[in-house]
Amino acid sequence: LMRLTWDGPVEMRGGSGGVHEVTLDIQVLDRIGIFKDVLTQVSDNQINVTNARCKRNEDGRSVQIELTVEVRNLDQLELVLNQIRKLN
Repeated sequence: LMRLTWDGPVEMRGGSGGVHEVTLDIQVLDRIGIFKDVLTQVSDNQINVTNARCKRNEDGRSVQIELTVEVRNLDQLELVLNQIRKLN
């Protein structure tokens, strides 16, 4: 866990207000539909994904999901992270 703060100016995109680009590194047990479940949590919170990558780890049982997302503020980021943590 790490404390997050914004550094520098807020980037403006298409008049939709300020967004911050954040890369999430998510480690999960591999199962059918886990990537979809993570993406559903992100999209249900009106968060845009700008990059995504999924890779099975060497243990063959877990997956590393790397998502780059655009969030408006820390509250939005914390909300989606908490929802992802609750996934089975």
